[in-house]
Amino acid sequence: MATKHSTPPRGLTDKFLQNVRTKKPYIDLSDEACPGLVARVHKSDAISFRWTYRDKATGKNCVRTPGRYGKGEGHISLRQAREQLDKDRAKHQAGESVGPVKGSPETVKVLAEVFYERHIKPHRKRSEIVQTVLDRDVIPSIGHRKLATLTAPTVVHVVEAVVDRGAETHAGKVLATLKQMFRFAEGRGTIHHSPAYALDRKDLGVVANVRQRYLDAEKIRIFWQAIDRAPRTSEQSRIGFRILLLTGVRVGELLQAKWEHIDLEKGEWFIPEENSKTRAWTGPLVPAVKRLFKALLGLDDVYVMAGKEKGVHMTDKALCRALARLFTLENGNGDPPCCPSRNSPCTTSDRHCGPMRTIWISSRTSPRSSLTIAWATSRKATTATRC
Repeated sequence: MATKHSTPPRGLTDKFLQNVRTKKPYIDLSDEACPGLVARVHKSDAISFRWTYRDKATGKNCVRTPGRYGKGEGHISLRQAREQLDKDRAKHQAGESVGPVKGSPETVKVLAEVFYERHIKPHRKRSEIVQTVLDRDVIPSIGHRKLATLTAPTVVHVVEAVVDRGAETHAGKVLATLKQMFRFAEGRGTIHHSPAYALDRKDLGVVANVRQRYLDAEKIRIFWQAIDRAPRTSEQSRIGFRILLLTGVRVGELLQAKWEHIDLEKGEWFIPEENSKTRAWTGPLVPAVKRLFKALLGLDDVYVMAGKEKGVHMTDKALCRALARLFTLENGNGDPPCCPSRNSPCTTSDRHCGPMRTIWISSRTSPRSSLTIAWATSRKATTATRC
């Protein structure tokens, strides 16, 4: 329930909104400078603007949400909220609709399709990740629901269902996707306000991050030696594993590497933006890595990791199958050769590590994940870090 709260007699101000707090679920603050505009302050300190009007077609009270207060993408200022309300009020008085735009999506499934095609696909490098979340977690659960009937508990149920099946970290991706999708719909006038706006990930049981496993100096030695004993593994895959371990690049960055990106004379490896998860970067090649690259010369004229056909690189599935076979080996103690410890990551400076400093490896149950290390160059000024 909303509670009464004293507001500036001449209207809301930025200073007032930035300092107002409440212990209630939310409070509604009227703006005396712009009759009809209400600032809803939530317990989480989030503030959204609202305007209640009567729809002339249905005779029902409706709520129009100009936006959320704040700075940055997806937020509006107090001045912008007042200007938007003046425009909406003028349209309403002229008999025009200020509700959802005609032809807008009516169900969550249709909205998800529009959201993916118009917002995610053009701007995300790995748009398939969002597509998977929508297809597996959102549409099967609430895809049939009308947007007009959605409430916060509906969204809570979707996220908690993911948490209940033991995927607490993945539930964070689901919640983030839902928030983005409904914010997209709100900005286009498809819905009045986002039902996921005030949801807090901690309250829903979402785990922000998981513990990372790492290899100490002894496990690095065991893993390195096990590469040669891996059954049914090509020499190219063995070299690829060693390059991953020594440089810390992602699997995709290695598989998509072209010879034009490798400068063996200067000892540099350039990874362009289209091959990287973040941005283009250049890393140094220590002598051991240069020897490994030289061993791959001649397999393909274009790609470092040659595929079955000329001009095509090795697939991640092929490399991951080889990695899975390596995990079937035992080190004499009944454990896989690179069974990681459950302790938190730590930095090691062992003489057996060579140029490597800190090494993490994914769980043995997820061989598809890449080996990741943070490594330092030799005596040059440039230091490359990959985490």
